[in-house]
Amino acid sequence: MKIKNTVLFAGFIVSFFFISNKYSSVYSQDLSSLQIDFGEIPSATLPLDIALKHRFKIRNNGTANLIFDLQARVIETNQEAVTFPQPPVLYLAPSEEIEIACILDAATGNLSTLPVGQHTRSVKYKFINHNNNADSISATAAYSITVIDKNNISGSYSVRGKVVDENGSPIPNVQMNLDTGSDFSLPNGTNNNGEFSYSVPYNTKWMIKASKDGYNDAYQFVDLDQAGQYQIVLTRAKFYSVNFQTKASINSDFGFWQGAVSDDESKILLTQGMEIWYNENLRTESKLFLYKPDGTKIWEHPMGYESWGISISRDGNFAAYAQKHITQPKIILLETSSPAVVWEKNFDIQNFPTGSFFIGHNSNEIRISNTNKYIGLGSGEGDFYLLDLQTGNLLWTKFAAGQVRNVRFSSDDNYVYIGSDPWLYKVNTADGSVVWKSYIYSWPLHYGLQLSPDESLIASMVKSGETTVINTSNGSKVWDFDPGVIGQWLEFSRDGKQIAASAFGGVWVFDVTTGKPSWRVKGTKAGYFSKDNNYLLLFNELYTKEGTRIYMLPQNQGGQFAFINGNNTSVVLATGQMYSPGVGLVFYEGTVTDVEQENSLPQSFSLEQNYPNPFNPSTTIEFLVPNFAFVGLKVFDILGREVTTLINEYKQSGHYSVQLSTNNLQLSSGVYFYTLTVGSYQSVKKMVLLK
Repeated sequence: MKIKNTVLFAGFIVSFFFISNKYSSVYSQDLSSLQIDFGEIPSATLPLDIALKHRFKIRNNGTANLIFDLQARVIETNQEAVTFPQPPVLYLAPSEEIEIACILDAATGNLSTLPVGQHTRSVKYKFINHNNNADSISATAAYSITVIDKNNISGSYSVRGKVVDENGSPIPNVQMNLDTGSDFSLPNGTNNNGEFSYSVPYNTKWMIKASKDGYNDAYQFVDLDQAGQYQIVLTRAKFYSVNFQTKASINSDFGFWQGAVSDDESKILLTQGMEIWYNENLRTESKLFLYKPDGTKIWEHPMGYESWGISISRDGNFAAYAQKHITQPKIILLETSSPAVVWEKNFDIQNFPTGSFFIGHNSNEIRISNTNKYIGLGSGEGDFYLLDLQTGNLLWTKFAAGQVRNVRFSSDDNYVYIGSDPWLYKVNTADGSVVWKSYIYSWPLHYGLQLSPDESLIASMVKSGETTVINTSNGSKVWDFDPGVIGQWLEFSRDGKQIAASAFGGVWVFDVTTGKPSWRVKGTKAGYFSKDNNYLLLFNELYTKEGTRIYMLPQNQGGQFAFINGNNTSVVLATGQMYSPGVGLVFYEGTVTDVEQENSLPQSFSLEQNYPNPFNPSTTIEFLVPNFAFVGLKVFDILGREVTTLINEYKQSGHYSVQLSTNNLQLSSGVYFYTLTVGSYQSVKKMVLLK
């Protein structure tokens, strides 16, 4: 469906933004050259799809620049639809083409309230000349939504295959799960010949997970457009000895927005901020914190308002933040030793002139360059500013035609990569000249733009949900993938062979060279690859690089920031959205070691008799766990009343020894019982305290 300069129906026009008169003469006075191509109208099947996303093309066929606003409204629910790029003021140069993405989900379009059956959601799009509200183009797209019973999912597409070991021998009784990253899973198992089969509806995000005790988990991305059977190979699992204890637990009145770590990992910078505040007055109490990885607080700095943009220099000597005060935002550089203010500037039109400004002027992105020569600063209005770090003086400005939400410098600081909406620019820092400009769909969040370790590639995960990998030498696209909606973060493995990317639709791990999905887990947890390339920390869960979960930390509230240090002995987790005061920051100490599986892997559950027995005041309890599972170990008195809980957490397969001390329990002499519970397995043994 193509529309060119056609008003299909009239509608109420509201224009919230304005462009400075200095630039308005550059742009065309009408929308006659704007072409809208809806293409094939997509549909969605719930719960297979987490949302409906329609990406359609718009193009400037004229000889002058276009600037226009976009309004989109769901007719059935009378809601504003979520569209990208954001904000909905769009710029198109002559012959330039971009895609608009519209997302309908549980909130926008109320898709979660729809009963089983066929439904329609219609979105009215209105493109309005930014300089002439009477000049507009309107069009409506109707989307088909099919809701199926998640407990009775079947279809005409066959997914079949076999699970074998490393020698090619079939493995029976393998637990199989098939899902699309949404809130459901189709369990199954292999037969005696190692075979499995499913009949499912069409979807582009099906992935199989195969699990069996004693083996590493294995995954298979399903392409229903390719006929044939899948062969999944399970490899023998290693035994991982993983144990972390809480070193420090920090209470907070509200959540954290972003974290950054110095190269030597001695300093962790954290800023407070949230999207939804349960008490708006708390914004002014936001602070910047500097911690050591062991939980020692070096300092805290009152910012006067929340910040969504922070940076710490690679050597850890400087910290910068962009404070978001609604009427007087500021840019501040600190020395981390004090913290002493090096310089402070109001983020206003006088200090930071703009190529295009809307109501308000703020920054969500600030970045200290790798050699401490520059500071890169992005604005919500579409400008990038390069500053001298020592003085804060403005060196040059680049208008990026879309909010700038992420910036990266090359290791030598010769180039800066500007993540705009929807463009990624490579720019010479010496003079601000553009090397190349490449399309990335929308804007990358604060963890959504990363250079590969050798800097040959740069990858983005953007807010509309697409992952794109680009060649840094010429700006050409290597590959892209659409894993979901509302992108969160992206991370290269330290060897540059894998990319992990998170969106509503799961955390996906890709092969960097081919772009093929390797494995996926549900959720949008913050992520961090270990420096030894062996593990991926997904907030409070530790996975091998192949996708086997080997440990779960007890903290599980809202993962905004996750970090594991170079020798895998320290973990830091920060909570994002908080709706009441509570634990916001946790530091852990521990170890992660792996041993080749031979006779060291337990084959069954076992609870041993405590020793010594009788005892006073302490005794040792040992038990065996054959596979990763949630373990409970509790002590009861002779009347069945719980005395204490020794373990209540996930444990990897292995042999464990726990000490029970009665020094602080105020127990009398007598008979007590200790109970080991692992899933459906339970074992109880008796012990005697003799004072």
